[in-house]
Amino acid sequence: MPCNPGGEKVKKRSNSLMIVPMLLMLSGCGSWPVKSSIIEEISPTILLYVDRGADKHLEQATLIPPLREEKKRMITANVRLMKEGRIQLNQKYYREMKSGQLRMLFISKSLAQEDLLPIVNTMMLDPEISDRLYLIVVEGDFLAYLNQQVEKQQEMIDFYLYKMLAHYERQGEITVTNLHRFMEAYFSPYADPQMPLFTANGTDLIYEGTALFRDGKMVGEITALDDTLFQILNRPTRFQKSLPLPERGVTLGSLHTETKVTVQPTGDVKIYIEGTGRVEEYQGERDLSQPEAAQQLTRELEAVLEQKAALLVKKLQQLRIDPLRIGERTLGPFSQPYTEEAWKAAWPTMPVHVDVHLQLESLGLLKMKR
Repeated sequence: MPCNPGGEKVKKRSNSLMIVPMLLMLSGCGSWPVKSSIIEEISPTILLYVDRGADKHLEQATLIPPLREEKKRMITANVRLMKEGRIQLNQKYYREMKSGQLRMLFISKSLAQEDLLPIVNTMMLDPEISDRLYLIVVEGDFLAYLNQQVEKQQEMIDFYLYKMLAHYERQGEITVTNLHRFMEAYFSPYADPQMPLFTANGTDLIYEGTALFRDGKMVGEITALDDTLFQILNRPTRFQKSLPLPERGVTLGSLHTETKVTVQPTGDVKIYIEGTGRVEEYQGERDLSQPEAAQQLTRELEAVLEQKAALLVKKLQQLRIDPLRIGERTLGPFSQPYTEEAWKAAWPTMPVHVDVHLQLESLGLLKMKR
């Protein structure tokens, strides 16, 4: 048979070219750096705190989780960009910082009053970070609180805070917001974002209420009893363990509420709240064993709640925000919906009517007769 020396040369040359990359792969001398995934060489972080420093830079802080017999401690970074912080934190610790397990982002109140969108959007664009990342506004010296907890050997303080937020997210007793909910409300034409607001001191981290946002900036807050009413208005159904009304000397307990919000064709907003519960504490002068006195107290409590709820909604209108998503009630199959611009213009001046109806199954403490 006729030989084909040219074909043999091409075949040998092809085999030689295939050998080179195979040798590089086997020797591990590729040109691309390989991310470390060895558990002894990485340090997953659960908590990150961000504040605005005196030099206008971002101050970041995190807790180094304990590994084996290693003691937990806090490390900080002073940077201009969020991603720059991870580089600086890595330079202060011998293990590579990983954000795949990041569960909480604490933001100082002063920083929250600026435009948070660049920071939150950076977190959203990071493929390692879950969109279930909890977002929290904190007032006070949060770093002093963390240092105090570490000194008290509360090694699991970051994990404890995460479990606390997860618990309240399920129970619905306080405001809990994650990355997805914040961004969804930010871009919605009929909603505005909200975050839980905590106060930190040397020993405690105390829930204060709800931080309110407009265009990515914190513009107000709801605290104390108003926050409880805000939670009731913000959910169609809700269970409240206790609702103190000090001005009437009453504490309501085991309160189940159903809230219905409608926007009338006339532009009026009607809020109807129906609640069932019991009087767990009474320090007034009425003899609640008498039906007329008990009924009169119930009517007074309804009037108090109606007034407080109406003032709360009025406050939201004055801030030109709609965290209760009342604008979504205007959407329907047979009505022309508001445009985003039309709703934002109409909402602050809409008349609001609140109607509260209570059914108290137990009248609690009765006035003792001498």
